[in-house]
Amino acid sequence: MRAYLIEAAVLEFLPLLLTLIIGIGAGIAIERLRFCRPRDAGTSHHGSHAPDELDARLSERMREIESLRSRIATLEREEKELVLTDPLTGVANRTLLTERIDHAITRGLRHNTRIGLLMLCLRDFPELSERFGKPSAERLLAMLAKRLSKAVRAEDTVAYLQDEVFAVALEGVFEREDLDRACKAAERALSEPFVLDDNSITLEADLSSALYPTDGRDAEALLRTVEHGISAVRARNKSSHGPNRIVA
Repeated sequence: MRAYLIEAAVLEFLPLLLTLIIGIGAGIAIERLRFCRPRDAGTSHHGSHAPDELDARLSERMREIESLRSRIATLEREEKELVLTDPLTGVANRTLLTERIDHAITRGLRHNTRIGLLMLCLRDFPELSERFGKPSAERLLAMLAKRLSKAVRAEDTVAYLQDEVFAVALEGVFEREDLDRACKAAERALSEPFVLDDNSITLEADLSSALYPTDGRDAEALLRTVEHGISAVRARNKSSHGPNRIVA
């Protein structure tokens, strides 16, 4: 709904911007014709300040156009953020995650660094949702997203993919040990109970990781690797307790 309103606002501003531009062009033409028209010698001194007045009016119109451009640019940025951000959790969605990974790969090639990817799949989340209700379960996902964002570095990207699945893209990693440390940080974020409607809830998750370029040479390949890793760890540990971790 918000994206629709932003798009409507942008469309509303565009005709006004075009009207201003056309008006300025017409005004310039009229003013130039008026000031270029021959005048009687006795009246020429009355128009001595006319060019200054024209410049002042043109400057005012240009400021109005620049203000509109700035407002439209802000609306476009907000609309793009809405498209690339998950509205439920406030973190990146899959599209933005994919872009960030591919951009990080490009930067990594220049600086000789590697890219890591983690995936967390919450256990028994449908049961939690059924027990506490969907609105409470969604609040729990938002709380986890915020906690994961605090647990990683500013240059890393936390994303909510679907249902009970989160992912974290890690820039500037070098070895598997860097992924291990990131996995432990994610486990610590899960280990502290969440307080939801006076209930203390401890989340459990299966974790999988992948490293560029060993496990994939682009974002989609890395995502496939961690997805397969999650499937493998779940198949092996259906009855286990506590967070599990594998390296794909």
